[in-house]
Amino acid sequence: MVSYVLAFGNPSLIPYFMVGINALSILIIVAITNLYFKSDNVSKFQSLFTLCIPGVWMVLSLGTADLFSSVFLIASFYCYRYEQYRLTALFISLGCLTRETLLIVWFALFLTSLIQKRFKQITYLLYGLIPPILWTVYITFLDLPGKVRVKDNFGFPFLGIINKFITILTSGINGRNLFEAYMFIVLLLSFAAILVIYLKHRKLNLLMQIGNGFYSVMFIFSSMTIMGYYLDYSRVFMDVYFLLLLSINLTKIPYKTILFSASGIGSLAFLILHS
Repeated sequence: MVSYVLAFGNPSLIPYFMVGINALSILIIVAITNLYFKSDNVSKFQSLFTLCIPGVWMVLSLGTADLFSSVFLIASFYCYRYEQYRLTALFISLGCLTRETLLIVWFALFLTSLIQKRFKQITYLLYGLIPPILWTVYITFLDLPGKVRVKDNFGFPFLGIINKFITILTSGINGRNLFEAYMFIVLLLSFAAILVIYLKHRKLNLLMQIGNGFYSVMFIFSSMTIMGYYLDYSRVFMDVYFLLLLSINLTKIPYKTILFSASGIGSLAFLILHS
């Protein structure tokens, strides 16, 4: 819709604006992340870890709404941290309108606000949920073609993960399978790293860990529809890397640097192979 507006309804220009929005989204994410760390004694160059996230480059070349929604995720976390309650609700509302999986982040913000007794924030978050609900109801009544069956994406807990490892172990030793295994393991380690950082700095990273918890539940119930191919799970769970990016790690062990260096290798391999 945004591309349509910017292109003044010209169909031939819409794809170019889609790519442009994605590229601009990356720059905005880097800028907001830099601001996020302004009150911490950590390197602000951590924001450049954005360029190491595999899903960023996959979405840039293949998708549309994912990076755009991640901008709203990063913005809502920034506003929440610096107690800008209205903007927090606005950005997460826009995020939910852009991509429905950001409802996970809305719940994370809601639960964190409840734990931290930010009742004013809860009120605004509830107001912010109204537009996505109305939009969903409207789209449902339109009965548009091409509906995705959500239940196909999920199944019994851990079954998708087990099947993924079985597929990796039985597919032989080849470049494609090794890359698939590498990307899957880096994602698993990212989930774990957020938890480890939270255990060492609970107060600073409560929001990230709650968000990580919700995404972990989604990951556990994911079927092979999502787990089957690195392009799918790297895109669906791209925001896990952003949660890791925003986690504040003041320990001597550079968990984030290690993980993002590993993911950066995966990103570089994807760019080389995909091109």
